[in-house]
Amino acid sequence: GLAVLLVSAFLGLGSLLRPSHDTPQKLKTYESGVDPYGDMWSQSNIRYYVFALMFVLFD
Repeated sequence: GLAVLLVSAFLGLGSLLRPSHDTPQKLKTYESGVDPYGDMWSQSNIRYYVFALMFVLFD
């Protein structure tokens, strides 16, 4: 009972305190402090994913 009340109170309080509209600066993509340029979509070679998976599997 009390947990549900507290969660509801915190969610309600958060929705009242948050900004109602996002600013253009807030909607801008943030990439490690570097301003994005171009399409910013790059494909990685699948070998890196396989290497990372093998590392996690056998570590």
